[in-house]
Formats: sequence, C-alpha cells, structure tokens
Amino acid sequence: MKWMQDFIHRTRLVRSKKLNRVGKKLLKWGISSNLITSFSLISGLLGVYFLFSKYYLFVIFILLHILFDAFDGVVARLEEKKLAKEGIVRSSFGKYFDHLFADGLVTLLLVVKIGWYLSDIYAYMIAGLMLFMYIVYGFTRMQSPVLFTRTLSVILLIIFVPALYGFTMWLTLIYLANGVAAAWAIARQIQWFVSER
Repeated sequence: MKWMQDFIHRTRLVRSKKLNRVGKKLLKWGISSNLITSFSLISGLLGVYFLFSKYYLFVIFILLHILFDAFDGVVARLEEKKLAKEGIVRSSFGKYFDHLFADGLVTLLLVVKIGWYLSDIYAYMIAGLMLFMYIVYGFTRMQSPVLFTRTLSVILLIIFVPALYGFTMWLTLIYLANGVAAAWAIARQIQWFVSER
C-alpha cells in the first residue's frame, strides 16, 4: 500500500509541475477547482452516455473528463496555497466532490453501463460493491483505504471497445477488475476500522 501511495504522490507532483502554468492562468481568470470538477463530471457522464453507441463521442468526452480531472487537482492545490497565505482554511467539499462524485460516480456508471450492455447481473453486483466502498470512504472522511480504477477502466474501454463486435470477454474483465479492486478496498477498510478502534 505504501508503494502505491508513493507512486500516486510522485505522479501528482509531476502533473502539478507540468500543468502549473495553465493552472495559474485558470485561477487568474477566476475558474475555480470546483467549476473544473463540474466540467469533469458533466463530460464523464456524457462519456458514459455515449459508451457503446457513439465511440468517438465516448472517447472525446471521457478524455475531457480525465483532462478536467487533472486540472482540478492542480487548481485546487494552487487555491489551497493562496488561501493558506491569507490564513483561510479551505473546506473539504471539493475533495468529496472530486473523488466521490466526479471520479467515483463516473467509474460506477461505467460498470453499470457494461452490465446493461452485457445484460449481466454480476456487473450490477460489482457496482453495488463499489457503491458500498465509496460510501464507506465518504463516511470515514476519505481516511479509509480505497483503490480508484477509473483511469485503468477508461484506458481499457478506449482500447477494446472498437474490437468488441461479438467478443465481450474484455468487458467482463474490466468489470471484474473493478470488482477485485472494490473487494480489496473493502477488506483494507475493515482492517483500517479494526486498527483505528
């Protein structure tokens, strides 16, 4: 778990360094991180809507979702630094909005859409498992362990959806990977609860 946290932290630092200049311009223009997260959520929902019907629109909107998600984190960190200089403590609404709604909801709906496309009840069961994981994560104030699978799911969908025609094994593997990640996160959350008590 420590190696994963280190990897995510290093990735955020590199991303912040690369996108900082654009983030500063967005902040200067009055575009807040929550507004960017709203764009991320809307484009992610549109991406899910076009999955399996209009492939190119799916790709465009889901890539916009990921791009907006990258920028909302950069702008949020810049906003936080600016507020800290002024002695203002930032609320945690943006973190919940980003992690649970923009990222979590889109991932959950991708799995639901795969279940709908395959007419597969197991995908819905995994979506339920994921929902439970996100609820626990939210109620623990985002302190309990969680494993986000949105980016991996999106990459696999972009690569394999065009090749699907009659070959749905890849979709099954995508929702199963999300299920394994959710089960692992729930097991880690239980372990976290036991150690916190």
